[in-house]
Amino acid sequence: DAVRRILRVKFALGLFDGRTAWPNSSAINDFNKPEYYATQLQAARQVITLLKNDGNILPFDINKITETNKLLITGPTSNVLSSLNGGWTYTWSGHEQGIFPQNLTNKTILESFRTRLGSTKIDYYNVSSFDQLYNIDNLLNASRTASYILVCLGEQSYTETPGNINDLTLDNAQLELVEIIKNYTQVPIIVALAQGRPRLIRRIVDLSSAIIMMFLPGMEGGQALVDVLMGDYNPSGRLPITYPKYNHRLSTYDYKWTEVLLDNTIDVEFEFGHGLSYTTFSYSDLNVPS
Repeated sequence: DAVRRILRVKFALGLFDGRTAWPNSSAINDFNKPEYYATQLQAARQVITLLKNDGNILPFDINKITETNKLLITGPTSNVLSSLNGGWTYTWSGHEQGIFPQNLTNKTILESFRTRLGSTKIDYYNVSSFDQLYNIDNLLNASRTASYILVCLGEQSYTETPGNINDLTLDNAQLELVEIIKNYTQVPIIVALAQGRPRLIRRIVDLSSAIIMMFLPGMEGGQALVDVLMGDYNPSGRLPITYPKYNHRLSTYDYKWTEVLLDNTIDVEFEFGHGLSYTTFSYSDLNVPS
């Protein structure tokens, strides 16, 4: 059945109509057209999943973001397009940043916020790679007067073997970045995760006022995050996975019991289907027909 579904899509796309697997040189003219951007943006908005929002800290109160109390942005995925796209995009592994189109609509998270709020209301400090933390003294000094601190974490783009890991835990340098900031200031920390798999973040969950799972939102991911955090778009994403809390306690959702069903529980970070919204819902007067 799985093969049938794959073949059905390939037939619908005309891949068995006698065309060669290698596209014609003219195909480049149908690539990254402006008319595709609206669809890209809508898809990116829909994939963003709000995992935590303590005290309804989101959306941002735009009146709190000023030239005196700026939005502070940091983290290894804050100013790269590659981490928004992942592998098998513009190149095999997708991490060659210079290959991605550099135009007015394709913006990183940082560039998108600068466009929305203006550069004078943004503080940006590049203080870490994915696995190494640099000198963060200037970042900490700026955090004292920030309105919000947006920490963009996640993974460097990868494909196949280069992406193999032995531990689901997010790189220590990224977790430590959040821990150091939290120890220095009480300014709300918002964590945005650009990643294709659920890296473990339990060390920083309680330190963060809000957590957003972006997955791999594509070229319009930066703008989509701005739209969600600024309240221009109400987040509606739901986790299609169970987000684990521990390496050794992963839920095997497809396991079929053959003898006895035990009532055991697994402590997870976020449950399958979890996703918050800026809207509140209430249910009343429910009844079940007999």
